[in-house]
Amino acid sequence: MRRRNAYWLVACASVLLAVWSWLSPRESQHDASTTSTDARLVSSPTVRTELMGAKAPQSRSVDQPLLLSSRRAPLEANHATARLKVEAPSLARINDTVPVIVLADVPADGASTFSFAVNYDPALFAFATARQGNFMTEGNAIARLSAVPGEVAGTVLVNVEQDGGPPVAGRGVVAVVNLRALAESRTTTRIGLSHMSMATLGEFRIPLASPADALVTIVP
Repeated sequence: MRRRNAYWLVACASVLLAVWSWLSPRESQHDASTTSTDARLVSSPTVRTELMGAKAPQSRSVDQPLLLSSRRAPLEANHATARLKVEAPSLARINDTVPVIVLADVPADGASTFSFAVNYDPALFAFATARQGNFMTEGNAIARLSAVPGEVAGTVLVNVEQDGGPPVAGRGVVAVVNLRALAESRTTTRIGLSHMSMATLGEFRIPLASPADALVTIVP
């Protein structure tokens, strides 16, 4: 009888030990998970700020515009409305000088600097000369023009800048770039503008969208 009771006690102890062994890891995992979650919550900027007794910073919506200073706002308006346009004769003969006319349309805030590149087919044209138009010299302003061939064949880099006087607004000719026709084109060729920007008083340059190309046909 005593031996049977001993066997029963050993069996019960084994069962209890097995149950305790099975429960212990689960409790440890639960505690670790709870600790990890608490750590993440405390590390959150929102919860951490609230725990410190301050308001959590509100994130800015993607659609919410940034506040611009009053000095930059007119320039952004120029970005939306200022335009450049390129014109050239539709027909030219070999060895003719082809004037590429760059015109500006600027709102009331005005402009004091224009920069752009004139692009053409170097097999059909060669850069000859350039001169400033009358647009940047309005209001008794003095304008300076620089025009140099770019590193890429078929480009002329142009910069027209006021040297005194208020920014100019309205419409007019910014510059004229003269190209010499080298060969028959056989079909229509394009002359366009790229890398265009403008500035008011040289303080902040903004890019401008490229206009439509001028179409030229070179005949013998």
